[in-house]
Amino acid sequence: MRIIEYYLMPEANYHGEYDRKEAHYLVKKGSVADMIHDSSMLWGYDFNKVIPDFERLNTILLSGVFGRLAEWEPFEITENEYSEIIEQLLNAVMNRPYRKE
Repeated sequence: MRIIEYYLMPEANYHGEYDRKEAHYLVKKGSVADMIHDSSMLWGYDFNKVIPDFERLNTILLSGVFGRLAEWEPFEITENEYSEIIEQLLNAVMNRPYRKE
């Protein structure tokens, strides 16, 4: 599983341990699914915890930023990585879990 460095903005409301780096806010390293979960990017009205399809998720990841929640170096995932991301998100223990349409 790919490990990336990502930066959470204050609006992500992350409550864990973190370090400050350069002009960014909270610096973390983790899987792509960790970044998606930590940033809450799929929790809002646009997605309502529905995992987007492969093409839409790649478009988001290639942008390198999601609103005022997170930033990362732009990258593209493979279909195998997409399957791993889905599995990790669907297995996250939450009151209201992620889902795939």
